Amino acid sequence: LALPREVRARIDEFIAKARGQMGEQEFLSIERHMARKVAVVSCSRVPWVSDLARQMDRLYQLYRTHTDGERTLDDEVLQLIGATLHYFVNPHDVIPDTPPGRGYLDDAYAHNRCLSELFKIAPQHVARASDAT
Repeated sequence: LALPREVRARIDEFIAKARGQMGEQEFLSIERHMARKVAVVSCSRVPWVSDLARQMDRLYQLYRTHTDGERTLDDEVLQLIGATLHYFVNPHDVIPDTPPGRGYLDDAYAHNRCLSELFKIAPQHVARASDAT
């Protein structure tokens, strides 16, 4: 993604901080806002933006397998996924979501960083969290 280094650094900082602070309130925020956010973003006329909604929903479904008791994710994986989803639903992220297209570059970057890290720490979850099936 063509994001300036300082923007990437701010996103990385947000995610790193969130990973250390994901608690009940943050996870409840994800539960409360995820469906609406995915519905809105998936209606985008910008193809990669609507695809991002689908990708974030897959990540959310992996998270839900943990909360529903179907699968146990270790804490590091849960914190990483939670921080990424929290970033996605947060209306005060680094790049405002409007205008459509450019406003989701930071969310796409956060998602890609999450998948890259998942590949390193828990590669068995990457296929469930992406289209790499």
